[in-house]
Amino acid sequence: MLRRIDSLSYRGTFSGRSPFWKSGFAAVMFVTAYIGHPLVQVAVWMWLALWTIRYGGIPWKPYASLTAASLLFYMLSLPALLIEAAPSSAQGMVLLGWGEQVLLVTPEAVVRAEHLLLRVGACLSCFLFLILTTPFAGLLKVMEKLRLPAVVIELTLIMYRFLFLLGDTASGMMLARSVRGGSRGFRAAVADTAALAGRLFAKTMERYRGAAIGFAVRGYEGTIRMGPDASTPMPTRYRAEGWIGTALLAGAELLFRVWN
Repeated sequence: MLRRIDSLSYRGTFSGRSPFWKSGFAAVMFVTAYIGHPLVQVAVWMWLALWTIRYGGIPWKPYASLTAASLLFYMLSLPALLIEAAPSSAQGMVLLGWGEQVLLVTPEAVVRAEHLLLRVGACLSCFLFLILTTPFAGLLKVMEKLRLPAVVIELTLIMYRFLFLLGDTASGMMLARSVRGGSRGFRAAVADTAALAGRLFAKTMERYRGAAIGFAVRGYEGTIRMGPDASTPMPTRYRAEGWIGTALLAGAELLFRVWN
């Protein structure tokens, strides 16, 4: 999935556009989504999906897959959000009872879960917009512009490269196992998986040492120099829509706060 995300970020319509504008826009939308009214959060969610899929040229299928995979963590937290232990006199949908205590789902818990879903979805759409429309090199440029320590930027770059090495090594080992026929049965599959996990780290570190040697051969002296920023400004049409939409969302949020 990481390789797919990296590929999409370089092929989208906004890939060569200013990462600074996209990062600022995503940050403003994230704050709006985090503190906004539920209806404002729905608007942010839909609007950022429009920006990513239609304006950014990202296919809807991988976007939907990433959204669903991320919301899976929210689904796993639903039991803790919905189910409460309370006295038998409490109001709600009773799931299980023993003595004077019951496990139940209250209307307040359902509303709380709904609000959390809207907040998570809206904030997630901001992150997806940024990572699917901005190549990783552009994100490093943003980090450099924010004057983050050089060691943080270099570690981010090295860890990003390390993730690809880890994924390639794991897929290669799984392919070799399947070509050799693998093992049949659940216990044998678990044993093989444990053995693969044990060898995975050693093989990945071996490839990482090869990458380190490659850095040294290319003249690495302790500092990774970033290339010049070759991005082009965001077209005026998109910038105007972005700031007008942001102003409308801020106005709607202000109205909701006044009315409530």
